[in-house]
Amino acid sequence: MKAMLLERAVAPLVPTDLPDPQPGTNDVLMRVRACGVCRTDLHVVDGELTRPKRPLVLGHEIVGEVIGLGSAVVRFALGDRVGVPWLGWTCGECRYCTSGRENLCDRARFTGYDIDGGYAELTVADERYCFALPAEPSDQTVAPWLCAGLIGYRALKLAGAARRLGICSEQQYKSERPSTHVMLRRPAKRPLKSTINYQQLLAGYGHAIGRPVTAAARGRSFSTTELSRVRRPFAR
Repeated sequence: MKAMLLERAVAPLVPTDLPDPQPGTNDVLMRVRACGVCRTDLHVVDGELTRPKRPLVLGHEIVGEVIGLGSAVVRFALGDRVGVPWLGWTCGECRYCTSGRENLCDRARFTGYDIDGGYAELTVADERYCFALPAEPSDQTVAPWLCAGLIGYRALKLAGAARRLGICSEQQYKSERPSTHVMLRRPAKRPLKSTINYQQLLAGYGHAIGRPVTAAARGRSFSTTELSRVRRPFAR
């Protein structure tokens, strides 16, 4: 199969011919139809995540078609449309795995990091961590939801009927939710004098800093010192 291979950090991916992967007992073999690019992929390429297997096929926002099955696979059939996310394998035995928190497993292995991912014509994945996908929407539309979409969905599901959802990020976000608290963490090397443009941050929606967004406030920039005084609903 053809694949894009990361051979070392801070280097371009290399077009390579690799042997076709073979599914293990609990794996599905799939033909990759689309694979998104996540910021985590860039962290791996830049050497900021320091323990990936190398050489490595990156990519963990995979949409594929099942073309092969391990002997114990029961959830999928040939021809199924399947999504593959970041979490690729867990032990199934630790206190996290046995309490429905397998994302915290100390022995977890990750797609496109510990396990070859989707920047290739073919890939294999543990059926436990694959998602059955409907026929629509398109492969390109679905792929990013297998990482960023899952994170947001999980937060909303855990929040339940909460009236406010906190978002912690270095980046600037907008939210369609009418009552969203936006919180920012300052990277250690970024000076406190940095500012965030309020209009870009909120795009005219909802509440941040504990009061409604007004027309007068939308064009203003707030220092990180001011933002540090934002009421944090999860810090109680």
